[in-house]
Amino acid sequence: MKPFSRLLFSVGSLTSYCRKMCHAGKPDVRLLLLALSFSSMSTPGLQAQSPDVLAKTALALAPQDAAFFATSLDMKRSWEQFLQGSFVSKLRRVPYVQSLEQEISNQWRNPQGPVLQAKSTLENPNVRNLLRLTADMFSDEFFVYGSNDWCEMIEELIAFQSRMMAAIQQNPESIATFFQELQREDVDAIRIPTTVIGFRLANDDNARMQLDQLEGILRIGGGQQEEFKPFLEKLKRKDFKDGQSLTITLDASMIPLDEVGEEQLEDVRRLIGLLEGRQLSLTLGVKEKMLLVALGEEADLLAGIGASDASLLDHPAMEVLKQADLTELRAVSFASERWREYSWKANFGNYFRNLSMQFSMVMDASQEDIPEAEQWKTDIADGAAWMDNKIAELAPNFGDMLAWSRAIPGGMEGWTYDWSENVLLENGSPLQVLQHAGRSPLLLLGIKQAEIPALNEMCDYFMEEAPEHAKRFIYAAEKDEADRELALKVFDRAWPLFEQAAEIFRDQIAPALDDRETLLVAAAGWTTRQLNPALPMADEPLSIPEFAIACRLNDREQFIGGCVALYEVFDRSVELVRDLYPDAIPAGYSVPRPQEENFDGATSYFYEELVDAVELEGFKPQVIVSDEALVIGYSDRQVRDMIEAKPLATRPAWLTDETPVAAVSYVDYAGMFAAARSWIQFGFSMSGLPLDEPLTQAPLPVPSASDILQIWDCFSSAGIAAGTATIHDDGPSIARWVWVGR
Repeated sequence: MKPFSRLLFSVGSLTSYCRKMCHAGKPDVRLLLLALSFSSMSTPGLQAQSPDVLAKTALALAPQDAAFFATSLDMKRSWEQFLQGSFVSKLRRVPYVQSLEQEISNQWRNPQGPVLQAKSTLENPNVRNLLRLTADMFSDEFFVYGSNDWCEMIEELIAFQSRMMAAIQQNPESIATFFQELQREDVDAIRIPTTVIGFRLANDDNARMQLDQLEGILRIGGGQQEEFKPFLEKLKRKDFKDGQSLTITLDASMIPLDEVGEEQLEDVRRLIGLLEGRQLSLTLGVKEKMLLVALGEEADLLAGIGASDASLLDHPAMEVLKQADLTELRAVSFASERWREYSWKANFGNYFRNLSMQFSMVMDASQEDIPEAEQWKTDIADGAAWMDNKIAELAPNFGDMLAWSRAIPGGMEGWTYDWSENVLLENGSPLQVLQHAGRSPLLLLGIKQAEIPALNEMCDYFMEEAPEHAKRFIYAAEKDEADRELALKVFDRAWPLFEQAAEIFRDQIAPALDDRETLLVAAAGWTTRQLNPALPMADEPLSIPEFAIACRLNDREQFIGGCVALYEVFDRSVELVRDLYPDAIPAGYSVPRPQEENFDGATSYFYEELVDAVELEGFKPQVIVSDEALVIGYSDRQVRDMIEAKPLATRPAWLTDETPVAAVSYVDYAGMFAAARSWIQFGFSMSGLPLDEPLTQAPLPVPSASDILQIWDCFSSAGIAAGTATIHDDGPSIARWVWVGR
């Protein structure tokens, strides 16, 4: 047997075995993910067909400089796989669903009342043609892309916003003047970007007929309404050798001046002057066996589709996609470097400036009550500008991003290539905190955060500037002079304690966690049948949601020393309160220290009062510290399980103990549904309704509680998902994920 044949034989056998295990109720997560990783191996034979596959997609239509692009492929096949998949198969085996299907079928064969009306409507030839068109639209490919002018629009909007903010900061009451002084070039700079939405069709004759009918309805129906006639005059039809289009073009000349009041007439006329020559075109058309919708300022938008000298398929980023295994390709998405950069600027470029402007406007409402209000606003604006500059330093050097996914036996897998500089994460070699995920997590997310100097500088800046702003706020908020003096006195004495606590975090606790590896874990291994003595016992054990955080610890003694120092600061805080308010705290009181419990080289720190506050066995809020990690949680079972280092069992097969990764994720969707089942059953039992009786009365069969539980069990097909992200300094960051149904 040749190597390639042996590989296919091995993959087929392994996949078949996995399916048998699933149907037997014995799915093995590691085996399933291992099968998927084998099945996703690329081979020369599969790679050779990739360019042909891609050339038949909208990647060959979109311009190479497109701002963004997304396409869904072979949608009919996806629907078929879903309908033939485990979830629908299980659902249709439920007796209640079978009886419901039979009842609906009987009523459809012998319709009466609303069913008869619905059947008559659906049998109307026009409606049937429209439904066929809808099915055709969602059978092959759906795509959307935005032209490069999206980036230019965002850039101009950011510049416009900056000018507006500068004017408002000089004089908050000048916003009306700012808009009144806008010039034609200011408005012309902000263009309506071109956006194209398309559906690939198998039968464009039906689509053309529907377009003809739409035109007839608009012209005949709209022509009878006087207010619609100006719009119909702008409705233009164009015929191609391979299709046709309808375009409606809107412009400022269509604004009805005779309906504008005298007080607004001058402003509306000025608006018309600013928009003169500008137009908005909406085109619906059929071309080259595609139904297309285009929006933009050009009059003939469809003419440009597929007419670019270079398509997105020719983009350098597509080389990695062309080398991939594209068997059963389902989706491709792309975001350009410019689009991502300007999107970042639009969201975060002036974030703190915007906040400071809002605060300044609030101050203007009561400026007479705030000493040195103008100076305070200036200081706030300066601080906001400094913070925005630091935020800009956090922005990476953006690059293009490409993602795709494909169907694999029993699930999906996908890849994302990001050519941006990653400033938030870095690789762990390996990510050691994953050893503290526990034995059976339902969800985990492990990351290794990169060191971010700008973030430390922002914290230092806050500590330096905050006291002055806090004192000014006290002056503004406290109207009574005695209360103001007391508040200032409390602040002057409390702030040094806050600074001491911050220094302890910075100099002792943070360095003890210098590996910067963090893990969030959710599980459901904690069960009980007695939630509360006042409630009845549950028929089945109830799974209590468990959430915990684990951090990699590289200096246990330093961490404990930092916590001890923090408690000393808390004691001084108590002394301060007692000094200022002698009767507020009893004499001799000090902040209680947590109890300690040692086991297997680890120490648990907890408060008995918190444990006793909830009458639930296994509830124990605590921090557990070992030489390698600290775990924070409230489930005694979970935190003890996580503090013990052990190999991660629930992981994708391509992740080994030595693989350097920046992030790892895992979600057991099926396990989550299973954990919730006992709660649904408990809720039904609490209601007093018999499990086998219908919940209500209705013309169609009504499910019982048992029926709902059987339907709920079908969601075990939701399966599991896992993924990794790896940072490459000399290349793109790569994220890989896989989902497997059960």
